[in-house]
Amino acid sequence: MRALILFVGILALALQSCSQPPEELSIGAAPVMMKPLDELATEFKGCKVSISYAASGQIAQQVRQGAPFDLLILADKDNIEALAQEGFVLDGSVKVYARTKLVVWAPEEKERPKSFEDLAQTLGKIAVANPDVSPYGKAAVQALQNSGLWEKVKDRLVYAENVSQALQYAKAGDALVAIVPLPLVIDINGYYFPVPTEHYTRPEQALAILKGAQHEKCARDFVAYFLGPKGKMALGKYGFEVVED
Repeated sequence: MRALILFVGILALALQSCSQPPEELSIGAAPVMMKPLDELATEFKGCKVSISYAASGQIAQQVRQGAPFDLLILADKDNIEALAQEGFVLDGSVKVYARTKLVVWAPEEKERPKSFEDLAQTLGKIAVANPDVSPYGKAAVQALQNSGLWEKVKDRLVYAENVSQALQYAKAGDALVAIVPLPLVIDINGYYFPVPTEHYTRPEQALAILKGAQHEKCARDFVAYFLGPKGKMALGKYGFEVVED
């Protein structure tokens, strides 16, 4: 009889665990991270991963408005540090993980600028991400200003919500070129050339676990995976420079 009761108890616990939905890690991430993150999230075995992409400044604002993210993987350190100062970030979880470069991308080479300085002579529109919310949009504007091109091109700029949309403007022909981070275009057709790095400060991309995260353990496991060998390989594959401890 005692054995039967024990068996029934074990069966009930098993059924209860089967009926519970699997853990789902919620990540807020910058669009520049879409390719490596989508790849890594598919391969991650710790739990199910759900990723929402938006410009880093927009993600930070969503956190302030109560968005239930567990983990942020953004395109800059400034937004992460601002959230930390406001009490949203778990102590000790901030990590700068990568940097990359800006490029000018066009869908084809014919009648397109061949260098950054050539943007002053082109007649077409130039797509950039909104510098108020996008770290790489801010860097693009900084590069145009510091290079002396700003006055010649400012009236031809088209501002997008984020770097992915800026790229889409150029793909669709709504802009002649787009100034975007390298990882967005490293593996697609078209051509690109670098924005001289002396004209802008490259964003330090950072991540952090949010205070009160519903799935903190899963977030920590994913961070360890992301910063480990497979994560570093994915980042390098898409044109990021990994920042080591």
